[in-house]
Amino acid sequence: MDRKIVSVLCLFDFFDGSFSVIQSKALSAYNNIAFEIFDLSNEKISRQNVSFGSFSVIQPKALLAYNNIAFEIFDLSNKKSLVKNKHGSLVGEPTKFLQKNNTKIKQRRVFMAVRISSVQHHSPASRHFVKAGDKLISVNGHEIRDVLDYQFYIDDAPVLVVEKPNGKRRTIHLKLGEGETGLEFETYLMDKQRSCANNCIFCFIDQLPKGLRESLYFKDDDSRLSFLFGNYITLTNIGERDIDRIIEMHISPVNISVHTMNPELRVKMMGNKRAGKVLDYVRKLADAGIKLNTQLVLCPGYNDGDELTYSLEELGKMYPSVQSIAAVPVGLSCHRDGLTGLNPFTKEQSLDVISRIDSYNSQFMCYNNMNIAFASDEFYLNADLPMPDCSRYGDFIQLENGVGMWALLKHEFEEAIKDIPEGYTLPKERRITMVTGAAAFRLIEYIAKAVEKRVANIQIEVVKIPNRLFGERITVAGLLCGKDIIAGLKNTKLYDELLFPAVALRSERDIFLDDMSVEELSQKIGIKVTPVENDGYELLDKILGEQEG
Repeated sequence: MDRKIVSVLCLFDFFDGSFSVIQSKALSAYNNIAFEIFDLSNEKISRQNVSFGSFSVIQPKALLAYNNIAFEIFDLSNKKSLVKNKHGSLVGEPTKFLQKNNTKIKQRRVFMAVRISSVQHHSPASRHFVKAGDKLISVNGHEIRDVLDYQFYIDDAPVLVVEKPNGKRRTIHLKLGEGETGLEFETYLMDKQRSCANNCIFCFIDQLPKGLRESLYFKDDDSRLSFLFGNYITLTNIGERDIDRIIEMHISPVNISVHTMNPELRVKMMGNKRAGKVLDYVRKLADAGIKLNTQLVLCPGYNDGDELTYSLEELGKMYPSVQSIAAVPVGLSCHRDGLTGLNPFTKEQSLDVISRIDSYNSQFMCYNNMNIAFASDEFYLNADLPMPDCSRYGDFIQLENGVGMWALLKHEFEEAIKDIPEGYTLPKERRITMVTGAAAFRLIEYIAKAVEKRVANIQIEVVKIPNRLFGERITVAGLLCGKDIIAGLKNTKLYDELLFPAVALRSERDIFLDDMSVEELSQKIGIKVTPVENDGYELLDKILGEQEG
């Protein structure tokens, strides 16, 4: 019987239960092996050495650079597996099965089983004896790769295939109405987060100083995070299959970092040769009716000016699928050694951006009776222009991009303070200090003065905190750190409580970018510190000391 290996994958710090894992040195006894390496970490195929048909030829010792190799052995005469263990793959030493002559090894894609971290008590899954450590293989016949598959294929009566640690698989039929399985997984994504494949000239992560927590240096560009948490993605590390899945599941909205609709310019700005071609994905999603929010990070001399006008026109053609376009100025820290030379927007350049967006919106409204393009608040601050009224921003769908935050906070506060009668006196004297970044200082100062004018027995000191960690060009409150707040308060007389923007904390709302906790900040400055969300009603409550908890 002619036995040959027809499937080999290099696994990088990863074990999949459908394959056996062996040390690559076990193959070193053989002369030449023709193969393709499939790197699961970046989904790239590495072709090595001399061409050999559709494969490559390499000395097996070259495989020693890799930790483990997973493989299956097949009888090529009948295309059936020769040897199976409990995982359906090769048992024993590969020397028992490999030929000493040239062996063809064909790359194949592996889909990961999803490990179950816990099972809720008294849930449908628990009643079927599903346990933590089991693997979810499929739902209703569909392989489960991540949370999107799981959420989409779970219906009123799902059929689950679950694999036990011993390799045995069970088919579980849940009853009608038991769509909530009770399964819980280690992460939202169920697998590893996809990293960014770009080298953008404006990337802020490349501008981070050393010494911050490790997670801050990870560049995510995962389409699933767009659906789950509203992250913006570039589309450069996904393929047609992913786009088809988005369309099949009709997941909306998708938030896309477009930057420019000029393919050649996009390649130049993003440092990725796929960056221009995948703009076709934007149009494909739009044609399929997927709702899109888009972002343009503008860099002076690159994608502003006429290029901005062109991008607005091209994206506008995809309305109503494209429901918003946000223009955001490039953020430039003081840590840009060795990076592309970029300058911040001047007042005149900011005025030009706003003018082009206003001009485009005027044309767009003639046909659609709405605005679609928005300049971020920073552009209005740079241009020394008053912020637009709330009515300009519709449903504020670009709020996380800094579009309309100023207008919304001001509007909410002004509505909230209407409920406070003129001359209202606090029963107990209250003295507070409020800190913010340079961008929001005027607004917070306006709010403080409005409160002091309407309410008696309160004193408010507003302090503008310079950003020393990233440089004073960075003015947004979300990038303030604990040490900068302490330094900014050094020559300030502190009152009884400090209010600061909660956006400066990570999502768990417990620590700043420099790993300083809220409790540590309180200890170092000697007064109570209170984070405040970007909400005008909550802000007024916190100022008056009427917050709960």
